[in-house]
Amino acid sequence: MTESEAGDDEIAQLESSRSFQMSLVLKIMKADLTKNFDKFGRMDPFAVVEWRTSDDSFVLSKTRKDWNSHMNPVWEHTCRPRPFEGNETIRIEVFDANMVSQNTPCGHAEVQVAELISGLTGGVPSPTQAERHNELKLPLKLNKEDTGTVVVQAMVVPIHKCKKAELTKVDSSLFETPVKRLGVSGGTAPFFKLHLKDGRSPSFYIGKDLSRASDEVDFYEEVQECRQTPSAASLLPLFEFTFDYAGILKVHEEGKENKKPLDLLVLRNLHDGMTKLRLLDIKIGQKTAQAGWQGKSRAAALRQAIIDGHTNSAGEGFRLEGFDGQPETLKSLDPLLDLGHGSEKMAKKAMRIMLQRMHAATMLLYLVDLQDLPPPSQVQLTNTLSQSEMAEIVLHEMVRRLTRLSIACVKCSVPQKWIGSSVALGFDVGELTKRGEEEQLREKVIVSIFDWGRSELNTLEKHADLSAADQADRHEYWQYYVGGIMRLSLEVTRAYFQRFGNAGTWDSVAFMIYDFDSMSENDFMGKVEVPLEETKEMTEHVTFNPRMNRLASGVASFQRCCWKKKAKLTYSIEWVSHPSFSRLAGVWRVKLIRAVNLPREDLMMIKGSSDPLVEVIAHSADGFCFRQRSSSKIRSLNPEWNEVFEVPVTRSADTLQEALAESGVQLPSDLETGQLLPPEKTKAEMLMEAGGRKRRASVSSLCSEEVVQERKESGEMTSHQQSLNERKRKQAWVSLITAAAEAQSVTKQESRLPEEVRLGAARIVADTEDVLLRRENIVACDTVWKVEGDEGKPEGECCAAAEGCRFM
Repeated sequence: MTESEAGDDEIAQLESSRSFQMSLVLKIMKADLTKNFDKFGRMDPFAVVEWRTSDDSFVLSKTRKDWNSHMNPVWEHTCRPRPFEGNETIRIEVFDANMVSQNTPCGHAEVQVAELISGLTGGVPSPTQAERHNELKLPLKLNKEDTGTVVVQAMVVPIHKCKKAELTKVDSSLFETPVKRLGVSGGTAPFFKLHLKDGRSPSFYIGKDLSRASDEVDFYEEVQECRQTPSAASLLPLFEFTFDYAGILKVHEEGKENKKPLDLLVLRNLHDGMTKLRLLDIKIGQKTAQAGWQGKSRAAALRQAIIDGHTNSAGEGFRLEGFDGQPETLKSLDPLLDLGHGSEKMAKKAMRIMLQRMHAATMLLYLVDLQDLPPPSQVQLTNTLSQSEMAEIVLHEMVRRLTRLSIACVKCSVPQKWIGSSVALGFDVGELTKRGEEEQLREKVIVSIFDWGRSELNTLEKHADLSAADQADRHEYWQYYVGGIMRLSLEVTRAYFQRFGNAGTWDSVAFMIYDFDSMSENDFMGKVEVPLEETKEMTEHVTFNPRMNRLASGVASFQRCCWKKKAKLTYSIEWVSHPSFSRLAGVWRVKLIRAVNLPREDLMMIKGSSDPLVEVIAHSADGFCFRQRSSSKIRSLNPEWNEVFEVPVTRSADTLQEALAESGVQLPSDLETGQLLPPEKTKAEMLMEAGGRKRRASVSSLCSEEVVQERKESGEMTSHQQSLNERKRKQAWVSLITAAAEAQSVTKQESRLPEEVRLGAARIVADTEDVLLRRENIVACDTVWKVEGDEGKPEGECCAAAEGCRFM
């Protein structure tokens, strides 16, 4: 056989296998309109691309709005790759964007996929190269009238995926058919309700439309293959956190039995066994997109980079993308409040932006907010867990699992490129758990990694075949991922310690009153600070911050002087002891009842009003800080809350150390837990006694030596912060996780590998250790990142440019 014939035979084998898949990539270049559809001014056109088959149709992609481009918009928008058979139809609709009314249609064009690829020799391209087509001009029509043209470009590309010749199949006789569509959540694929006939819980699995999840199925197939591969032993601890994957199910949809059956990705159903699921979708990594990777266009990657830079991804290495089962306190925050109106779609986008900018401490505050559940009475506590007991068990379990996940990431000997993947944190908030069912509550806690649409599963063999540049690329993005996971585990651990680490007494509680602003920082209105002790219903005058020289403060002073209207707040406090076998000794139930005569903060309104919310903050002499928020009362100067907050007192101060020890993390004897996990702000900053908010915005670091010395002298720092600043705290956590990973090494598994594979693993581990060593020189703070001793880089440089920056 000649070399040419051997090459042709290899291509034929590839084409008949599942190791690659031909996909169509459509690029919407521009449009030339012949008519102005805007009654006033210039048009802002955008295009919507719809993919149609004989059985289904869906929106494949949508371009950006080319503002003020009028009749000649230029988009150069690349749609995501789409597997095809040739009989599909693509419909492109052009609209003029309107801010208030509905978008104006400007015309549509339709083209068959077969027509787009008709220029190919033989009809099917070689899988060893991409086939690029010339630009194709399509006519736009509206009500049979020619309105212009749209220019598109098609590319047929081979996407190398799973090595397995066939996907894992699921026997359709195991499920009841046909299946019912559950709908679409945002821009995700549609899901289908699956009902198991026998065995596990009937709703144990859920179906995800494979036509919208073709990127993920190969990842799950490779995970299954790696479970049986000795050289992938270091990946096994990570696989424990992925969703259970059963395979591909071919089944008919309810009401469409006469049409082509669906292919469904069968995954673990997170809602199974839940009364009401509360779930956080946390996207991991400072950078969540890369141009040219998995079909991501340069323009889309640039837009994603802007989002990364303006959200919590840049600050803490992750951001909150979704929040299912929100508490009423979060639902009360209307993201369009300052605008006065907006559509439901706009409200969802605004809420998403608000979630993306939320810091870890705040998102965890809302995660464990169980005020929607009625607090049990003293008698009911013998059979039912209190809100605080339930939250304590949930956070305790999350600390254990996230610490294990961090260790698993460090133990992984092959750097991964998991761009845009997420961590799911969740639990059941439908009702308070009965006593004796604590283990069932722990089992329902969710800590999982998912969303593999743009991720690659790297192995030792694959990594060895990569070029030096590609290997460096994998190292870079793995550092982003591991850094985000470590920071998330640290923040959850800190939240648990500050909330449930106090086995002593709480000294005081402060009611910090803010005016909620959807477009800017909340305005501080005043506070009431009282001792945390048994108190019947009591009314106190609200103290205003004398350092705040604002117009609203002047109006409030004028109101007090002329009309003798003084702002007051009513509250009550009671102690509720817990049974002797509880993990908590008891809780202080702080009831926020009402406030009257609050100052007008929204002076731009016609009559002037406020949207008050209260942040309840408790402090102890040992440096512990409890923080929880109330709901916001829209446009009210005399709000009624009647909300109860539980400030817990734990029975043992060692519960956190026990959780860490179970994961293999041992705290050194010379490091106090309070030094490692201080509150996110000092007491003076939280109580607005030191201009804390302005200070956070003006200084570049909480760990600057000048700031540390200034706060020591002014008494603004707690004893915990005086002994350990922010940089050392983060480095200490990385060291603890790394030490635990080294103690749980996979030496036994590696010793059974072939010699050449073991040497390759040793080389990759050595590279990883080199990164860990370089990381010791990295300084991190809240807003800027830099490398110690590197005089060539200016202070304040973005963390993405810091060499070896994986965590900070």
